[in-house]
Amino acid sequence: MSTVPGSGAARDRTLVARLDSRDNALNALRLLFAVLVIVSHSWPVGGFGEEPALGNLKLGTFAVGGFFVVSGYLVSQSRERSRAWSYAWRRLRRIFPGYWVCLVVTAFGFAVVAGLTDGGWNLRSAVGYLWRNFLMIWDQGRVGATLAGVPLDGVWNGSLWTLRYELWCYIAVGLCYSLPVFRRRAWLTLSSFVLCTAATLVLHATAPSGRLFNFVFLLTFFLAGAVLYKFADRIPVDGRLAALATAVLIVVSLTGYGRQLAPLPLAYAALWAGISAPSVLKRIGRVNDFSYGTYLYAFPVQQSLVLLGLHHAGPWIYVPVAVLATAPFAAASWFFVERPANRVGVPFLDRTPTTHLLPKRRRTIDVPAEPVTARDVEA
Repeated sequence: MSTVPGSGAARDRTLVARLDSRDNALNALRLLFAVLVIVSHSWPVGGFGEEPALGNLKLGTFAVGGFFVVSGYLVSQSRERSRAWSYAWRRLRRIFPGYWVCLVVTAFGFAVVAGLTDGGWNLRSAVGYLWRNFLMIWDQGRVGATLAGVPLDGVWNGSLWTLRYELWCYIAVGLCYSLPVFRRRAWLTLSSFVLCTAATLVLHATAPSGRLFNFVFLLTFFLAGAVLYKFADRIPVDGRLAALATAVLIVVSLTGYGRQLAPLPLAYAALWAGISAPSVLKRIGRVNDFSYGTYLYAFPVQQSLVLLGLHHAGPWIYVPVAVLATAPFAAASWFFVERPANRVGVPFLDRTPTTHLLPKRRRTIDVPAEPVTARDVEA
């Protein structure tokens, strides 16, 4: 029996009904966000000036925020439907193998090739790049002097810094949802989101940089997705609400509050887009998800294209070539690293969770409904 308020037809129009299956375009949406990150980074990497922005909301911030709101929804769902150790193992095998291989390919691939012309590569710096960044501390961006003379000197991968904060978000959700009260009381997630929003407003006015600001700022996007998950059985999928959310996003950006107040409207607009996308888009990434690999490898590919002088052709040539050149690396990352890693299981960690782990939903009217599977959706 369903415990969702209202009729079965009303339930079918909610987020929980539309996102409990894989009949959505969230993977395609994440791939789009990864491409938008390439577009945004092309301006500083290619020396074209400031990246595109709407008010104070830069394109890169919008794209990374989009990643975090989608992850916030899916990872919260994964945690509530998994035991703690299974959740931790799934998250670690999803984020670290691809990241580690990317470090190796950058230090002993891209950087080596870049150093062939001027001898800027050296083994000590390459090993240091791996060692200092292995656990996502991200203390070294250079590999010798292999990027000397480019517009963005000394940064081989300016995308990876966000992964540390995504990992911290995984940990925060994992710990909070280990508490039964957090599972049962959706308002605690909402309160956490409100507190993070308030903290972002304060930090943006006083200390708008540094690790504390970055974590709180990105955690707010992540929690926006988590809030929509916790209230998914009460939030309708409605194009009018999506239009309103988009309008709010535009207004707060143009008035200088896009960075601080974008998370919730962006979260609803993104999830609505993932649900309402045409069927052809819903097939993108359903079997092979190249979004993470695209995010990992785009920056070193872009720097390599600058070393080849392609940026002199201007952004309208440089950007599409960067997207196309990243695709083979993203595909290789998925087929040879990410997908095999995702298949590595530990029997006692990967057991299907029992139903008592799922939080109880608010009960008003019992109506017949299709059973909801406890499938863990990988984020």
